[in-house]
Amino acid sequence: MTTVKYINGIDEVIRLNKKAIKADYNRALEIPNFIDGVCELAGASSPQVWNYKFIVTREGTFVHNDSEMRVTFIMGTKPRRYAGGQKFKNGDMVGELVTIDMSFEDYEALPSLRY
Repeated sequence: MTTVKYINGIDEVIRLNKKAIKADYNRALEIPNFIDGVCELAGASSPQVWNYKFIVTREGTFVHNDSEMRVTFIMGTKPRRYAGGQKFKNGDMVGELVTIDMSFEDYEALPSLRY
């Protein structure tokens, strides 16, 4: 089994982002652009994506400046395209990654999924 952390919905992303801005961390999000991006990737409206679980990646998550965590998570997925702009026929998907800085406490408090 594997365990992964996730950010539970857009409200939680907004809360963590406000804390990142207040703490003057290096990485924060432009929330309207983030929500637009999630909607575009999902092909859905804002209310439909509001409760998405955003999976944290291990590869892009690390201690930053010895004072906070730099956390990379998957904003969504979309069909991968050929160089000519055509979609892959096998349904292959590629994820869009987003990075935000958060406190150690907030990172440790993120819920986990086991699969």
